[in-house]
Amino acid sequence: MGYYLRLERPVAESTTQVNPTTGATEYIIKAINVPATYQQAGATFFCTVRQATDTELAAIGPRTAICSQAGPFAYLENVSNTACTTK
Repeated sequence: MGYYLRLERPVAESTTQVNPTTGATEYIIKAINVPATYQQAGATFFCTVRQATDTELAAIGPRTAICSQAGPFAYLENVSNTACTTK
């Protein structure tokens, strides 16, 4: 259970792949807690990302993977439709 998200910039939890159509480098994470508001293709949001803990992974139950994406499962924090600003 989870969602594959394409990021604008890499993070420690992301894997890098090349888009076969455009040739562009993409950064992908497997997130386990995407809010319902953003669970549709093309949704854009801002967040911080960290590796999911064993407790968080256990809470989503058994998982099977059919695709070849590597990397850890990510947990999203501070999800918002607007970017945070620093002063």
